[in-house]
Amino acid sequence: MVDVIALELSRRKRAACFKSNEHVVKEPIIFRVLDDYLPMELLHTSIGNGAVKQLIAVTGKTHQVYSQLRNHTPIPNVKIYYTTPKIGDLPEWYHYGKSVTVPDLVLVAQPGYAILTRDSRKQIPQRKPQEVLAGMSGYNNHYPEMLGVFLAYGPVFRKGHHKGPLQLCDIYALMCAILHIDGCHTSCGRILRVNDVLTNDARVALTIALPTSGRAPSEKMLLFIAVLVVYFYM
Repeated sequence: MVDVIALELSRRKRAACFKSNEHVVKEPIIFRVLDDYLPMELLHTSIGNGAVKQLIAVTGKTHQVYSQLRNHTPIPNVKIYYTTPKIGDLPEWYHYGKSVTVPDLVLVAQPGYAILTRDSRKQIPQRKPQEVLAGMSGYNNHYPEMLGVFLAYGPVFRKGHHKGPLQLCDIYALMCAILHIDGCHTSCGRILRVNDVLTNDARVALTIALPTSGRAPSEKMLLFIAVLVVYFYM
């Protein structure tokens, strides 16, 4: 997939190279086991291991699970949140809330910590007995050590320019603009936050089309969406 994007950028002679490392793998220091802090009979299913764990409580026990892990036996360096609308206390900048695929409760660990479940009957996916977790990703990117790297060079990019942290959705908007992709729904991405990485001529030449409601996303737009969710390890 990355080769396809690089080829397209090269063909249009707009960027010789770009590299986006949108997340960092952090070596866990301490493992927190959910079973040590919560009576597991209150829990129906726990989803995921590591930086984030979703919790599905037994029917009628959601608030009891929340209260147990928030007030009575909180997990050190791990915080529990409600995702349910109106009562949810998860910060808005997570862009993560209750839906058909997101349970009512979610645990979020600080960098260097990982959340595990010992009871395999309550865990999805189940870990293999011999599996060793050597590193974790998915931590809060507000921590400086979690910031990724964006490198680019080519005729549209300023030479030797250094910029501070970028939002991943802005990189998506930037790539859509460089390739003049029609129907590019940039969502929360804002080209004006990142267009200072472009040369003056490029900023003048590029026509930034704002998304129009009701327009179907193009195949190239979908291609970029796929690329942006791929993990790039440096």
